[in-house]
Amino acid sequence: MYKVIESFRDGETKQRYEVGDVFPREGDKLPSKERLNTLSTDKNIGQRPFIIQIEDEPPTEPLAVVEDAPPTEAEGGEQVEPQPEPPAKPKQPAKKKK
Repeated sequence: MYKVIESFRDGETKQRYEVGDVFPREGDKLPSKERLNTLSTDKNIGQRPFIIQIEDEPPTEPLAVVEDAPPTEAEGGEQVEPQPEPPAKPKQPAKKKK
């Protein structure tokens, strides 16, 4: 899913998109990767990006695996109680400059 960051008229569908709109519109065919790349970079006639990628897209890189993490309770590990945070230090009044 993509969000419009610069108003434009799609040259392929002739639809007008305003800032904040979702691209493509619900029910429309998903554009090719080449078309998405064109609209999300400055490699287009406007020489600026028109859309940015937002949620609902699979990550482009694999997520990091943390191997040293302790097993969770569901994985047979111990249940660990969260530790309370230490109390915040009171703020010192700022010194006035003369």
